[in-house]
Amino acid sequence: MLICYNIIITRSAKRDIVNIRNYMLYTLQQPEVANEFIKGIKNSIKSLQSLPNRYMVIKNDIFTYKEYRCMPYKKFNVFYKVADKRVIILRVLHNKRNWNNLLY
Repeated sequence: MLICYNIIITRSAKRDIVNIRNYMLYTLQQPEVANEFIKGIKNSIKSLQSLPNRYMVIKNDIFTYKEYRCMPYKKFNVFYKVADKRVIILRVLHNKRNWNNLLY
C-alpha cells in the first residue's frame, strides 16, 4: 500500500515561488512562462505526496544530519525534508544560487 504524505509549504518557499513568478511576469514580461512555471512547480511538489524519498539526502557537512533533500525542477531546486507522514517544502531556489547560505 502506498503511503500518502501531507505537503507543507513554508513561508520561505511560498515567497520564493511568488518571487520567481513575479520575475518572469514583470521583469521578463513572459506571462505564459510564469503561468507554466506555477503549474509545473505545483505539480512537481504534489508528486512528492507519494515516494518523497526518491530524491537523495543532500550530502555535505552542514545538511546531512538535517536530512534535507533536493528535487530538481527545470533551472530550480526544491529543497524539502520528510518528517513522519509530512513533506515540508523549505525553499525553491535557482540552481546557480548559493543555497548553502540560504538553507542554513
